[in-house]
Amino acid sequence: GNDRVGIGTSSPARKVQIQDTSASVYLAVTSANSNAAGIMFGDTDDETMGRVTYDNTNNSMQFWTNDSQKMLIDSSGNLLVSGTSSSINAGSISLEAQGRIRAGRDGGAVMQLNRTTSDGDIAVFYKDGTTVGSIGVAASDNIYFAGGSGSTKGIYINEAAVYPADTG
Repeated sequence: GNDRVGIGTSSPARKVQIQDTSASVYLAVTSANSNAAGIMFGDTDDETMGRVTYDNTNNSMQFWTNDSQKMLIDSSGNLLVSGTSSSINAGSISLEAQGRIRAGRDGGAVMQLNRTTSDGDIAVFYKDGTTVGSIGVAASDNIYFAGGSGSTKGIYINEAAVYPADTG
């Protein structure tokens, strides 16, 4: 044979294939409430280099690469990258379920935004769904801080000065 296992198919295309053409298909990996369940990925030298683990003790899902945890989704739905809590620690990012973003970095810029091709807004700020301001670029290298949607009032900064602007 071809050393392949097929469930629901007599001609599996991969080493293991589960197929059902009339319903959704799930693979169940279960463990006791006090343990974790997961799937490991690796090579002949290290079979646990990558893995996806569900921890039943705290209801979190962990994603591992290069043999260490890189990302976690906790029981509240917070996405944590290179961290295990939603605090602002160096080298971590959290996208919290209630809408807050936190990032920490040691010795460098925490956020970098790059608008390419044209002048305009780089970041836009809202309050209750209404635009209240923006930060952008004009004349290729002048930063501005502007008021609400469509506003031409704000502060412009270039290499020579900081000045109020009202072009409307």
